[in-house]
Amino acid sequence: MKIKLFSLILFVLANVTFAEIAIPKRPALDSHIIDQAQLFSDKEEKQLSTFLKQYHQSANITMTILTIKSLEGEAIESFSIRTVDEWEKDKTFKTPYKSDLLFIISKNDRKTRLEVGRNLEGDIPDAKAGDFLRALPPYFKTGDFFGGTVMIIASCAEASGGKINTKVKPARKKKKTAGDFIFLVIIIIVFILNFTSRGRRGGGIFIMGSGHGGGFSGGGGCWGGGGGGFSGGGSSGSW
Repeated sequence: MKIKLFSLILFVLANVTFAEIAIPKRPALDSHIIDQAQLFSDKEEKQLSTFLKQYHQSANITMTILTIKSLEGEAIESFSIRTVDEWEKDKTFKTPYKSDLLFIISKNDRKTRLEVGRNLEGDIPDAKAGDFLRALPPYFKTGDFFGGTVMIIASCAEASGGKINTKVKPARKKKKTAGDFIFLVIIIIVFILNFTSRGRRGGGIFIMGSGHGGGFSGGGGCWGGGGGGFSGGGSSGSW
């Protein structure tokens, strides 16, 4: 009985762990924005849609923005490729789905992905896509999802011969809190104690390093080719 119960628990856990989240329905061709995580106001969404249209008109490149609440444990690279594959197969609309770039934001996971179509891998290689995503944390850490997304659109447009009619605003500076001050004091104390103890032993100076505020990984080349003109090119990031 205990063995059967244990097997049942393992079966349930396995299904929960490997369950894939549902792919959202493909966006309307006049929008190319799916804001499931509700990161943008109505006004911001309309403005982003305008920028995407300007990008398309100036370079004949289509970019899609997708925000979700959570990846539910799935790798963002896997979810991204599944999404473009599923949209390519969608026969609901008579007009075939077209997207050269897909920008995904997973709110709860604090992860991002810029999926680059085959036709743009020369203009936006993995390294450059990574550069774009590394510039995002200062925006997203202060809750400026609109400003960060505009920056990504503008960066992609500039790299691929397009343009949008706006100037990218710099990220707002994060306000210092009491927690930041306490953390700084702790770092100073640890440094002093470490320096003092090493000095007594005749050791060298040890400098404590700190991690950067947003990681990224290039490529996603381990993921299979997508049916929508994608082969796994692009980059992933976090904030």
